[in-house]
Amino acid sequence: MSIEINGQPTSLTTHINESNKKNEATNEQAGSSQASDRKGVEGDSVNLTNTASMLKNMEATLSSVPVVDHQRVANIKQAISNGTFNVNPDRVASKMMNLESMIRSR
Repeated sequence: MSIEINGQPTSLTTHINESNKKNEATNEQAGSSQASDRKGVEGDSVNLTNTASMLKNMEATLSSVPVVDHQRVANIKQAISNGTFNVNPDRVASKMMNLESMIRSR
């Protein structure tokens, strides 16, 4: 007894499924053959440019620098609690406008 799926006879859907399985098997064989080709290569090497070496050194140096200046944070907290912290409204407005421009330009 034949069953139609989505208006297609069973023989057509069987043919499509078999074709997909053959394609998957071919892709798997190609992938394993490429992997074995890469294993056979010997003497691979990597050469870093001077710029890459400098960037690596800078990264190592920057990783040792703290992200937060704890002394500055403590000073600002103290100034706020003393009531001596001054806010420059022009500077705050300017920074907010610059941020808004950067966001809109994306």
